[in-house]
Amino acid sequence: MNRSYLSFFILFCVLLNQLLKADITSNSTESVDVQFIPNARLTLQPLLLDEDLTIDGILESAWSRYACFENFSEYQPAENRKPEVQTLGYVAYNAENLYVAFICFEPDPAKLRASLSERDKIFEDDWVCVSIDPDNEQQKAYQFYVNARGIQGDELWQANGLEDQSFDLVWQSEAKMYLDRWTVELKIPFKSLRFPPREDQQWLVHFIRHYPRENQYKFSWMPISANNNSFMGQGGTLQFHLPEIQTEGRTMEILPYAIGTQSSYRIQDETEGEIGDWKKVENAARAGVGLKYSLSTSMVADVTYNPDFSQIESDAGQISINFPFALFYDEKRPFFQEGSDIYVVDQNSVGVAIDQYVNLFYSRGINDPLLAGKFSGKFNRVSFGYTGAYDRNTPFLIPFEERTSVLATTRDSYNHIVRAKYDLGNQSSLGMMFTNRTLVGHGYNSITAVDGTFRLSDKYNFSAISAYTYSKEPVDPVLSARLGNGRFEVGDSEKTAAFDGESFNGFLWRAKINRNSRHWVSTLAYEDFSPGFRADNGFIQANNFRMAEFVNGYFFRFDENPVLTYIRPRLDMWRKYNYDGICKDTGMRINVLTSFRQQTFVSLAFFIFNRENLYGKQFDDAHSVWLAITNNTFHSVSGNFFIRIGEEINRMGVEGDVNNPFEIVPTFSYNWSLVFKPHPQLTDQLDFQQYNLWKTFREGKINGQQIWRNSLSYQFNKNMHIRLIMEYNVVDYYDSYQQQLVRQKYFTVDPLFSYKLSAFSVFYVGGNFGGQNNYYLNWDEVRFTNQSVFIKLQYQFRS
Repeated sequence: MNRSYLSFFILFCVLLNQLLKADITSNSTESVDVQFIPNARLTLQPLLLDEDLTIDGILESAWSRYACFENFSEYQPAENRKPEVQTLGYVAYNAENLYVAFICFEPDPAKLRASLSERDKIFEDDWVCVSIDPDNEQQKAYQFYVNARGIQGDELWQANGLEDQSFDLVWQSEAKMYLDRWTVELKIPFKSLRFPPREDQQWLVHFIRHYPRENQYKFSWMPISANNNSFMGQGGTLQFHLPEIQTEGRTMEILPYAIGTQSSYRIQDETEGEIGDWKKVENAARAGVGLKYSLSTSMVADVTYNPDFSQIESDAGQISINFPFALFYDEKRPFFQEGSDIYVVDQNSVGVAIDQYVNLFYSRGINDPLLAGKFSGKFNRVSFGYTGAYDRNTPFLIPFEERTSVLATTRDSYNHIVRAKYDLGNQSSLGMMFTNRTLVGHGYNSITAVDGTFRLSDKYNFSAISAYTYSKEPVDPVLSARLGNGRFEVGDSEKTAAFDGESFNGFLWRAKINRNSRHWVSTLAYEDFSPGFRADNGFIQANNFRMAEFVNGYFFRFDENPVLTYIRPRLDMWRKYNYDGICKDTGMRINVLTSFRQQTFVSLAFFIFNRENLYGKQFDDAHSVWLAITNNTFHSVSGNFFIRIGEEINRMGVEGDVNNPFEIVPTFSYNWSLVFKPHPQLTDQLDFQQYNLWKTFREGKINGQQIWRNSLSYQFNKNMHIRLIMEYNVVDYYDSYQQQLVRQKYFTVDPLFSYKLSAFSVFYVGGNFGGQNNYYLNWDEVRFTNQSVFIKLQYQFRS
């Protein structure tokens, strides 16, 4: 065994032994307020009302007669401690709505963080949250957030560790601020939720308050411990009776829209006319409709015709230089956001950054559907979902061993995604998934997968995935030219990267065990992607590898320290082989995260060693160090900073090219973000990213990228909002064919006015103005190249 490996192994075993000893005694050394007794597991039985309550943030005296929740306890950063401030609330319901009210006492209103912003932009503020699991199965929870100005946020919490902030529901909230407290009222329609179709309901529930001061304190009605990996399993119970007519749940929603667009662009191809002239695109008007019908309180069918899947907000630029894999972008289209949790097959592990997250349904791969439909729900313990779409201009995301090819096309396709999951109880489940994309004309890809998640104890859980894929390539010489001349082996046969009609199969195996607690956290993962594995409906960046990864961290907590909150050292180890048995990547990395009071976090990371084999060439020990700082001390200004310095492989280099060497070269990158809130209604966020590779440090640039992005917004009231996003992107890369450094510049300006009655009833007026330089047309300076304005109206009818 290599001496460095042996030394590390001995050191690791000694460290692990000490951590185990510390973890065994950790519960006896926790900081606990001996005079404070948190709530035991409680059940609330809300009062059934005959009338509809007025939601204005003002708590009338009648609330005091309703079921009360109080005696909150701190669970972050300390546990089982009496909070610095008092919180209490009430719950009631009628045949159509659940009502919740909070009273949040505040000794110093000047420190209250309360933005008047768009929905889902309040998570750094003071807020209260209602987290409910209607199925009482600890698999997912609807989370409703409200800040002290009544602004909403909502999320879908999932037992796999994901929190989906893109999730939106229709509900009502208002708040009121006083000299010594602030109050909140929520009205949550039952028709916005999915729950078992029975009259007697037992829901798991958490009531939570966020109190950001010198720490980001969190208080809850039911005690929450990091030593228990079931968040909703620690909740209280909401027990009530619903009339039979409500449990039938038959409701209908109609969502029509209309959009008009006017656009033009500057000609850059002489076949279209005089280069540099503006060409007007014919004015476009488009309309469509979506229909949703609830068959019961737990089953919903959706269909949409000619949907508008354009994005109101552009995607933020990402550093793409020296990264040969596809970039992931979040889904922002409401049709695909709702119910997306059913299609998740992988477990999210905090800190595990080397392995490949398994995403078998990447909805942004359905690009421009003419017709799409969904059906989802739950029957007893079985959750199920189906999504189908006829798509136009279908893109391809093709994974290979050391790169991803992303192809835009004009092809149409039929897409089908089927998912079912059986709840085993105790936050455990078994599932299956089938996907198929068939191109109009020729070619298809299908996947059959099974997966399971098992909660082994309060601290351990295990998950596994197995998938089989079969691909029949189209025949397309044009796309083949963009795929290159690569080859890969499937079994005993050799396949080409080109789209030449070949057929092949592939396999995926994945297993992961996680340990989570207040102190010791650890993950051991193994994954195997065969060379023929493809997921045309998913997002898979690479294949042809087998990899093991181990992540081990420990939180040293300082509940009484005036400076520190915790220090968490973490060790990451990984080893990756391809199917030829060649070690492609191996390394060890240390990361130390320190949490200070005043909401300040500092993270320092560096390689102990790393070795990589890329395109058959061996690279040893490209050393780098990272430093990241985040500070939220002040509500009016906050920010973060990241810097990396060291060495990196020039992955886009050319062997033998002295100006673009395929070697380990110096690298320097940094980014920062500042958020200014000079007024509760005004927010300005400025972001900067920079990345560089040089032949020698800061000399002889090989490639680089800079991205400036500024988002300025003003909220007139809860409904009306204006926003201006400006982005400037500069890319430098060495063109080995031209033997010179090429600089490309892009900019976009996106103004928007919006008026939102709800998450789905909206009115927009906006535009997109963009420009670039063009090296090949001798446009050295940036010129406007495209411009468009649009108006959109969408309204939700609900019965």
